[in-house]
Amino acid sequence: MLNMSNVDKIRSVADVIEALGGNAEIARYMGWQPSRVSEIKRRGQMKAQDFRSFLRMAEDKGVGTITADLLIDLHWVRPERFA
Repeated sequence: MLNMSNVDKIRSVADVIEALGGNAEIARYMGWQPSRVSEIKRRGQMKAQDFRSFLRMAEDKGVGTITADLLIDLHWVRPERFA
C-alpha cells in the first residue's frame, strides 16, 4: 500500500522505499525476495538496471515526486546512467 504521508518527505533511499509501500510491497511488484529490498535499503544503492524498475513502479503508483532527478540527488544513480 502506498504511504502518502511519506511521499513529500523523501530525503533518502529508505524514504523512497517507504513511500512506495515498504519492502514487501516493492518485492511483490518487482518479483524479488524481500531480503533484496532490505539490502538495497541498508546499503542505499542498487544495480543500475533496477533504477528504471523503481521509476516505473513510482509512475504506476502515481508517485510523481520519485523521479530520475530525485534518485540522482540521493546519489542512488549517476546521471550518465540515464543518458
